[in-house]
Amino acid sequence: MENAPVSQTVIPRPNLPGPIALLKQAWSVFGKNFWLFLTIISAPTILAAVVAVMRAKALPQPLTTTPGGLILEIVNFLVSILAGGAIITAGLKLAAGETTSADQAYRRVFNLFFPFLWLNILMLLIIWGGTTLLIIPGIILSLCFFFTGFIFFSGTAKGIDALLLSKDYAKGYTATIFGRLLVVGLILMIPLLLVTIPFGGTNTVVGTLIITIVSGVMLQPLIVLYSLEIFKKIQQIKGVLQPQSSKKAKRTMYALAVLGLLSGIGLTILFLKLLAAVPVQMH
Repeated sequence: MENAPVSQTVIPRPNLPGPIALLKQAWSVFGKNFWLFLTIISAPTILAAVVAVMRAKALPQPLTTTPGGLILEIVNFLVSILAGGAIITAGLKLAAGETTSADQAYRRVFNLFFPFLWLNILMLLIIWGGTTLLIIPGIILSLCFFFTGFIFFSGTAKGIDALLLSKDYAKGYTATIFGRLLVVGLILMIPLLLVTIPFGGTNTVVGTLIITIVSGVMLQPLIVLYSLEIFKKIQQIKGVLQPQSSKKAKRTMYALAVLGLLSGIGLTILFLKLLAAVPVQMH
């Protein structure tokens, strides 16, 4: 007598809370610790505002066409990485039920600055390499790497391992992450853009300042805390994962990073040539 086929029960993947519920949780943490995040982000926001005004005044030329402008953009980039790391560090401490300060958050980021800087550069190169392959892979990779900062500062993994571990956490939830980010982006950004309309929108210095200051003081910490809520929920579902990346996966990531670097260099050269040709065409 033949054995009857054994039916396999498919366990549905648990759903994440809706975007409004996640935003309420993030807003609660942000509101209770407003002065902490304001202390972390105030100086970087002032610098970003100065750079934004200088960009607006330099138009139609990019600010990076002058040595001073290039240095300012690089400093702004590095400071933004420091600030982002400090917000992540503070968020992780608060999520663990611990108290922290801006000084403690920045000290931790300074201690890990170069590994964190390398992680950000590597991530940008890989995403750009994926974007070079018909754009969609770059979008998917950016969603897969969404939790990298939390993994890095939690001490679980660094470098390429942190990127691949983030990919493991995001697996099965990339579309959900995209949807949650899209909804909260619309909720937060549309009112902000409407506020700038009386001042001429984002094409004016005043409008640019409003966007830069509000984004730095409120939106950046809030988005990080919102992202942390998503990470915590997925971690509750999947458990605390450990790095298990294969050599093949690492080679693929490094290949994308090289592709991103080469395409970035090529586009930069092309841009500079086009920029140099503009004055000639105007005569």
